[in-house]
Amino acid sequence: MVQQDGCAARADDTGQVPGAAVRLEALWKVYGAGSTEVAALRDVTVGFSASSFTAIMGPSGSGKTTLLQCAAGLAEPTQGTVVLGDTDIAGMGERELALVRRKRMGFVFQAFNLLPALTGRENAVLPLGLAGRKVDKRWLESIIDRTGMRGHIDRYPHELSGGQQQRVAICRALLARPEVIFADEPTGALDSSTGEGILALLRASVDEFGQTVIMVTHEPTAAAYADRVLFLRDGRIVGTMEQPTVASITGHLARLDPAR
Repeated sequence: MVQQDGCAARADDTGQVPGAAVRLEALWKVYGAGSTEVAALRDVTVGFSASSFTAIMGPSGSGKTTLLQCAAGLAEPTQGTVVLGDTDIAGMGERELALVRRKRMGFVFQAFNLLPALTGRENAVLPLGLAGRKVDKRWLESIIDRTGMRGHIDRYPHELSGGQQQRVAICRALLARPEVIFADEPTGALDSSTGEGILALLRASVDEFGQTVIMVTHEPTAAAYADRVLFLRDGRIVGTMEQPTVASITGHLARLDPAR
């Protein structure tokens, strides 16, 4: 079912979601000034429930990546608040934000962002080392098995396929047991079969590990793995869809962006 209320399903009329892992409240992101001013996000209020999988979709330039970046503390909003659990991260200094990201967030991007001089295992544990935290070796081995990387994790990135590199990135994201995993087009550089495997892992991170996943994608087949889809246009949330299917997403996108 598509809702056109501009806020998340199961939210109250203020956009609040009980037990939300992330909340955005009256969020604006404006670039430039005067005649060059562009509003990438316009008064967005939305909550993301803990242990849920949300996909964010919309036409090119709709603000979906900007929304993800603001929610993850990678971009500072012009106005409004971003709350991670009970912590307002909007307006934090970069040093403080970096600590929050290391301890409480995981990231999976289209570019795998692996250091070429480190093995897959070393890449996976690097953020914990930078944060001065010990590696839970049993948890690491469990993740390696779950991602199918047992025979590959000690190889260097150039020795791994694109799908294997993305699985290392997921190992890295899961290892710190983050409250939220942010994924930006995580299957965009992969073939369809490998992409399906990555999406199944993100789905499992919610169902089996209790993570919260927020993913930007332009592919209906990817968004159909989510519990809910948010549709953006011109910097605003213009609809939400619960229990999405490829057909229902495709139909809604066609109405939202006839040129698609």
